[in-house]
Amino acid sequence: MPAEVENVSLTGEDDPLFNMTIIMDSECSNHSLPRHYSAFNQFKIIVDVYIALPLCLLGIIGNSVSFYIIGCMKGNPNVNFQLRALALADIGYLISCLFIQPLRILYFFNETFYTTFRNLPYAEIYFWACAATTQTISVWLVVLITCGRYLAICHPLQVKRLVTKFRIQAAVGSIVLASIIFNLPTWFDMKVYKWVQPPCNKTRLGAGETLLYLNPIYQLVYKTILCTLCRTFLPLLFVLVLNIRLLRSLRTSPPEDEEMSLQAESACAGRSKPRPPADQLTSLIVGIIVLFLCCETPDFVSRLLHMMQMYSRDFSVTVLHLAYLGSIINLLLTFNSSANFLVYCLAGKRFREMMRHVICGGVGDDRDMASGKTPTSTRSTYLSRDTIKDHGSMLFRFLSRSKSTSHESPPVL
Repeated sequence: MPAEVENVSLTGEDDPLFNMTIIMDSECSNHSLPRHYSAFNQFKIIVDVYIALPLCLLGIIGNSVSFYIIGCMKGNPNVNFQLRALALADIGYLISCLFIQPLRILYFFNETFYTTFRNLPYAEIYFWACAATTQTISVWLVVLITCGRYLAICHPLQVKRLVTKFRIQAAVGSIVLASIIFNLPTWFDMKVYKWVQPPCNKTRLGAGETLLYLNPIYQLVYKTILCTLCRTFLPLLFVLVLNIRLLRSLRTSPPEDEEMSLQAESACAGRSKPRPPADQLTSLIVGIIVLFLCCETPDFVSRLLHMMQMYSRDFSVTVLHLAYLGSIINLLLTFNSSANFLVYCLAGKRFREMMRHVICGGVGDDRDMASGKTPTSTRSTYLSRDTIKDHGSMLFRFLSRSKSTSHESPPVL
């Protein structure tokens, strides 16, 4: 805890810290802030407390369940390792969001919560940096998973050489290390202030921007250019290009090529059985793409608007408008980290079967579920075309032999 805490008077939109905190406890805010600021306070309560709080809690539970279920599935260990790393990154981001979104609002508007957690802003300034770091890790893990799927489907003969356990672990470790280094400046973005709000002159601690954060060069070079490139633009570009080529390959390649791709990926993972059909993989990829694009693209637009608002005097968007937009974008990013569990449930049949087996006892032999095989009761639905053809040929020969035997004369007794 720092020895000195700077006093700041909350004066409204002219305050340089207005963009991060224009809220105060309910006893004073309705009298000292204009009406549109009070409306923003109500908007923040609805979005950050009534929506974001349960979303964070459900997302933490869902990602924890996904981490456990994927660990029980003995399919491709490289893919499972990446998905579990993604679940951990999302859990870290959602825990950080609890401190910088709903708990922060409760700290200002709920007197009981404020009395209990008076030093919450000191934790908030650190979770602010943790949220930026885990978001960067999560975004680039999605890119890594997309690259692995692209190699498995489009270059099946090279996937065994390129996608190894050591390389996947090294790639995940590199993403984590690079994200930590890239987000080191965010540890100096926030500072604890002592807010003083007229006319009641009530004071309390609160987190706000530092002079570094408000520096125009820092905003332009790091927050606008570098963060836009590394957190939004480049990941979106990689995911779009790779998945477009992947979907095109899945639609145009014959079934034999798809089977060879799946067998190559199985051989890379040390398995003798192929993975589930390609249409399930396509559905999973489409779900990840749509979720990623819908939740990450507005963040890119917001950064551009913020830059235009800072450097263009004729720009009509005010700080209050950007504050509304920032709340919505934070909610979308929270939803993006919370909804992967839904994508797994909707598009992953093996995930649903394994989850049902773990939670409800499941159907079939435990060894089949652990090895990624289909339970005995449903295994007949996965008969290949060659197996059906062989069974049909056997049935046709049997019926022909029976018909020829029926035309012979009965034996003489």
